[in-house]
Amino acid sequence: MTASVSLEETKIAYIPKNLIYEELNGRPLYRQGYKDVLNKTKTIEEIMGCSSLQGIIISVLLRYLYVNTDENQYEVVTNEVGLHVSLGNNLSSDIILYDAKVTQQYQFDTHYFNAAPKMVIEVDVKIDLEDIHSMDYINEKNDTLFKFGVEKVVWVFTKSQEALLAEPNKDSVIRHWSEDFELLEGHSINLKELIEKKGYNI
Repeated sequence: MTASVSLEETKIAYIPKNLIYEELNGRPLYRQGYKDVLNKTKTIEEIMGCSSLQGIIISVLLRYLYVNTDENQYEVVTNEVGLHVSLGNNLSSDIILYDAKVTQQYQFDTHYFNAAPKMVIEVDVKIDLEDIHSMDYINEKNDTLFKFGVEKVVWVFTKSQEALLAEPNKDSVIRHWSEDFELLEGHSINLKELIEKKGYNI
């Protein structure tokens, strides 16, 4: 008797691993645009990078954190950082913020971080959403990070110009970029003002 093969198993069989953005609760989640690569209308390189808008938002946030936080207290890490949360949970993040005591004791190697950062910042959803609603994905990823020990997750959405602020056992809060919001304890920002201060037209 021939064993049945699920759609997910079929996908895994022919989709290259470098088209997987992250693994959440045992499920591979594919990069936005992965079908274009499979259809040969785009190259892998064309879907790997972030947009200019996403890139400048990340730059603005990084500059704020570098300038306004104590480097002896925090370590800011970026570049699609990998977090090995647990078996079946290998997540990617745009910016992560560690307590410096954690990174000072960390044994760095060629693998994903396996220690929980204090905060994770994401700019937009970067997975293909064909099989999952965006908020279901966001909530599931947040919960997985909270169980890992992350204290706060900030999602910045470029299309709606909003920020979603999530903490364990609290209702998530949504703020427009033009509103002040607490990025980190003791550090409230107005993203619109930070962008305009640089003279950027967004």
